[in-house]
Amino acid sequence: MRNHIGKIRRSHRPFGLKPPPRLLDRVTPLLRMTQGHHRAAAAVEMPEVLDLETLVLRRLHHAPGGFCNPWLSRRFQPADILKRWEGNRPRRPAGAPAAVPLSPEAAAALPPPAVTFLGHSTLWFRMGAADIITDPVLGNIFPVLPRLQAPPCPPEALPPMDVVLLSHAHRDHLDLPTLRRLRGRYTIVAPLGFRPFLRHWHRRGRLLELDWFESVTIKGVRLTCLPAQHWSRRRLRDTNRSLWASWLLEAAGCRAFFAGDSGYFHGFHEIGRKFGPVDLACLPAGAYEPRWFLQPVHMSPEEAVQAGLDLRAGRILPIHWGTFPLGDDPPGALPDRFRQACRRLGLAEAATPVLRPGETLRLGDAAGGRP
Repeated sequence: MRNHIGKIRRSHRPFGLKPPPRLLDRVTPLLRMTQGHHRAAAAVEMPEVLDLETLVLRRLHHAPGGFCNPWLSRRFQPADILKRWEGNRPRRPAGAPAAVPLSPEAAAALPPPAVTFLGHSTLWFRMGAADIITDPVLGNIFPVLPRLQAPPCPPEALPPMDVVLLSHAHRDHLDLPTLRRLRGRYTIVAPLGFRPFLRHWHRRGRLLELDWFESVTIKGVRLTCLPAQHWSRRRLRDTNRSLWASWLLEAAGCRAFFAGDSGYFHGFHEIGRKFGPVDLACLPAGAYEPRWFLQPVHMSPEEAVQAGLDLRAGRILPIHWGTFPLGDDPPGALPDRFRQACRRLGLAEAATPVLRPGETLRLGDAAGGRP
């Protein structure tokens, strides 16, 4: 089932972020959710520059009680961050994309290989003999973070799933009510550390946890867990106790890359060199403002395009936009900015599609060559 890698431990001391009490009631929902990402950016003294596989073989991404991004060196001053963001937040205009309704009949008739964008980072892949859903969220995640448009379909309208593929534990990427409503006796494939909040599926033998560069094959689809630059948190005191990841999906000569959620980092180039070219790269490109705060963990549209080039992707599909008000960038601003970035680099529109929730991309269609 797995391709195991070495087990060499290291010491690392992540640091936390505790906002001043007088500001706590006025800080935005995103800051409440992401205050722990500063731990993910803790400084690490590295005696040499190492490639990703060497980092993983030495388990440098493992920390006491959790995980880290061992290549990051940026430190933050939490009090300054709160003051600056609180005093300079722009008003977000409306403009979230409307969903395209997806009926059960249309879903059942969709031929593979294909990917359907269901909003945010929720994608439905039909590859090989498998139906795979990523980061399932088909509802609201918090009353303070309403969904900006209705999902294209309820979970029950989708075909029975074979795999639920998770990138990390944040609530905008894993919604337990959505997970419970999915049909099928699916296997959850996740990075390490998901067992505490997926005990129901673990007890039934339906949870498989992988470390970076480990793989598993289910119904003819090979799933490889790969690095990402992010952080994790599910509860108040479990910051970075579960791993974050990107994924490579391979079946019948078709390759798709799913980044889930990540800042831009050198790892995309290394992944592209080792595993590329890929037919499709699904890359997060929303909730990127303000850059001084979110750049380590969220990509801008321009960075997402560059990541797609690094991965040697035939097509680049932006995700993680227009569904939840997580950043200061307008929810509906991504299509224009993404297309402008693609035009500046001479990329064809066929190779850089932008989907509304509910729209489908055929993976076998020609895209005009890899960028």
